[in-house]
Amino acid sequence: MVSTDNVVEPSTIEEAFDGPQADEWRKAVQSEIDSLNANKTWILVMLPNGRRAITCKWVFKIKRNKYGDIERYKARLVARGCAQTNGIDYTETFAPVAKFTSFRTVFAFVAHHRYLLRQIDIVTAFLNGKINEEIYMMQPPGFNDGSGRVCRMLMALYGLKQAGREWYIVLIVYLLDNGFEQSTADACVFTRYRNNAIQIVIIYVDDILIATKTHEEGQEIYELLAKRFKTKDIGDAAYVL
Repeated sequence: MVSTDNVVEPSTIEEAFDGPQADEWRKAVQSEIDSLNANKTWILVMLPNGRRAITCKWVFKIKRNKYGDIERYKARLVARGCAQTNGIDYTETFAPVAKFTSFRTVFAFVAHHRYLLRQIDIVTAFLNGKINEEIYMMQPPGFNDGSGRVCRMLMALYGLKQAGREWYIVLIVYLLDNGFEQSTADACVFTRYRNNAIQIVIIYVDDILIATKTHEEGQEIYELLAKRFKTKDIGDAAYVL
């Protein structure tokens, strides 16, 4: 266990459900399971002959705000992708993230031109990516129905080797389809011109910054993303990464 100001981040689902913050962790786990089911992340099947099912685990984290206060309890189901075999259940894995130089450049641009900087988080982002390979996973700890079946993965899950790449592809295709252009200097920076002003979107996995001249423009981009993905509006950017 990892102690954080007398609040424990458990290592297993058993520790989470037996600890002093059991109610909070139960809510977090159920929220994750609900998201997995809503996204139709897998179907339950019997494991085919000659195939192996990878395992998975729960990861628990205390999320804090900029003042260090507890903001929420987060539980995430993570596949043990280290057991995947190249050429069988994954091929390409590379997915870029925005460079720190890009962040600094955007911050300087925002400050100089008095732009607004809005921050949003894509909730369970990786679940938006489709899995093309044939991947099987054991049922989640604490949620095994005893049938002997395994999860045939349909959507990407955190921990799978190709999950980040599949999510990245879904996101950039959506941005390009909606009038944004990808920077040639940074594959995670996108721009669009509206009303003689530039709009900037910068991506670091599931954390997104939106730089616009007006609040209305920022709201338009937020609503565009919220229409396609489950999002959390953090508001004005206070700290990043």
